[in-house]
Amino acid sequence: MAKTKPKQEEAPPVVRSFEIDGIVYTDGDKLQVIAPELGLIPVVVKFADYSNHHIMTMEFGWIRTPLPCRMNQRPDSPNASLSLSITRMPPAGSIQGYHSNVMHLVYFCNCAYSKHTDQFRWYTSFDMGVIRAEGLGWDYNKNRPHNHPLVEGYEHLQPMTYEVLKQELVQADKHGQFTLF
Repeated sequence: MAKTKPKQEEAPPVVRSFEIDGIVYTDGDKLQVIAPELGLIPVVVKFADYSNHHIMTMEFGWIRTPLPCRMNQRPDSPNASLSLSITRMPPAGSIQGYHSNVMHLVYFCNCAYSKHTDQFRWYTSFDMGVIRAEGLGWDYNKNRPHNHPLVEGYEHLQPMTYEVLKQELVQADKHGQFTLF
C-alpha cells in the first residue's frame, strides 16, 4: 500500500484594509469611478501587495471603456487597465507632508492604425465610495491633455489646443541679402 502525502492546507488569501481620509477600504469593496472620458465605471478594490499605510495602490483590473478602440473585434471586450495611487506622507522633521490621489488608466489599442499604448492620469477626490476625476485626463507620456472623445455630460470640458506656428519663408537676393515674405 502506497503512502500518500497529507494535503497541505492552502493559506487563505490576505485581505488588506487601509484607512484613507477617515474611511476604511478593504479588498473586495465596490467603488465607482467617474471620469469625463470614461463616464461611470463600477470597480472592485484590490490593494497591490506592496501597499503600505503611506503609499497605497488600488488595482481595479481590466475594464471596458468607451474609448474608441478595442483589443479585439468584440465590442464588449475590456481595453484598459485601471489603478489608483494614493500617497499620504506625514510631515517628518524638516520635510513637509505629501498628499495625493492619482488615477492611472493604461489604455491598449489594437486598431487597424497600429496606435500605441496610451497612459492617462487624473487627479482625483474620494467621496464616500466614489472616485471622481477633478478634470480631464492627461497623456502621461506627453504631459498634456489628450484628444479622446468625452462622454455625455462632459462636452463642456475641452482639451487645450496648441497653436501651430508657421515658419516664414526666407530667400536670399542676388547680393546674398535675406528677404522675408
